Parts: sequence; C-alpha cells; structure tokens
Amino acid sequence: MGEEAIPARAAWVPLMYNPRTNPSFYYVDFSGIMVGQMKVPIPDKVFQLSSTGKGGVVMDTGTVISRFPKAAYDVFRDTFIAQTSHLPRVRGIAELDTCFNLTNVNPLVIPNVSLHFTGGPILILTPSSILIKVEGSNTLCLAFAPTSSDFSILGNIVQQKIQITIDPRGGRIGFGPETCASGNPGWTKFRNGSRRQSSGNSVLLCTILILVYYLLV
Repeated sequence: MGEEAIPARAAWVPLMYNPRTNPSFYYVDFSGIMVGQMKVPIPDKVFQLSSTGKGGVVMDTGTVISRFPKAAYDVFRDTFIAQTSHLPRVRGIAELDTCFNLTNVNPLVIPNVSLHFTGGPILILTPSSILIKVEGSNTLCLAFAPTSSDFSILGNIVQQKIQITIDPRGGRIGFGPETCASGNPGWTKFRNGSRRQSSGNSVLLCTILILVYYLLV
C-alpha cells in the first residue's frame, strides 16, 4: 500500500507521540465532545497529552467501549441523560451504568454525539455507535465507561462506519467516508461482561484500518 490507499476526502489530524507508552498507541489531538447542540463542559486539560506523557486520547481498534477519566465521564454521562429524559431508565450492567428499556420505544430518538478534534475534523456518531445492546433483552446502554487511568480511549464502537487511515511516517491519522460493505451493521451486543457484534457481523465490519507505509529510496 502507499498513496493509493489514502482516501481522497480524508480529514487529517496529527498523531501525537507519548514517550511513556508503546509507540503503537495512536494518540490524537482531541478537543472535546458535543451532545446535541451542547458542548460537554470538560476542561481542555483532561484530553491534552502533557509534557510528562500523562493524559491524552488514544484511538484503539482493540478496545470496544470508549473510556474517559471518571470526572470527565460523569459530566458526559450526565449531559447525555439530561437529553434523554424521555427514555425509561433501568439498572446498569457491569461497567455500563447508563441503560434504557426500549421495549415500547419506537422510533428511538437520541441526541447526536460528536467527537471533535483540534484543527476541525468532527466525527458524528450513529446511534449504533452511541448505544450497545444487552443481549437477550430490549435494553440498550451508553457505550462509554469511566476509567481510573489518566488517559482516554476511543474504542472501536465509535469507529464504526468510517474509514480510518493511519500514516505513521507522516505522523497523521485520517478519517474518511465509509468504503466497506453497505448496510446496517446492527447493534453491538453486550453479554456477561463480554461484547460481540450481532450474528453475522464483525465489530469492525464497517471500520477499515489502513496502515500507510512508504518505501525508503
């Protein structure tokens, strides 16, 4: 692969290097979250990678649930709850503490959740990238959780239906339009502390990860 692998309409953000961690961790310059038309009031420093290697935001296809430090997660969760008061709440399951019983809810209306990156790129999440279904029930839960770590992780659920291009040598990561199989990938399902995609689909069905390398002349 080379330049031909790069989506023509990709939006690029710089990769960031953290000397404390494995270089295969892809840190991005993340600037915040919006729920509906409201920017979630999380201090900028929560998402910034410090000079000592603390904090920051990692994009990780190997992690399913996205995670924010607890104080930031609590503010995000409460903002989402405030805009979904029309949905019946039920008890959470495992690390998923914000769940809804959607037995008699049709159509499902939830606020947009958008992820903002420094320099302008914005990822607007689909409903199946915001909520995760508890298997064998009509319960859906917010697909985010708190972490005791000082850094955040954007997991593979929020990466569905986009094409992600990692250009290590160029020091950048690109978000492009979906070019994988069309159709609804279905809800990601949560079961007994594990997560799996609905039958017949991979969690990464509509996420293409391309590592772009260049040959040295």
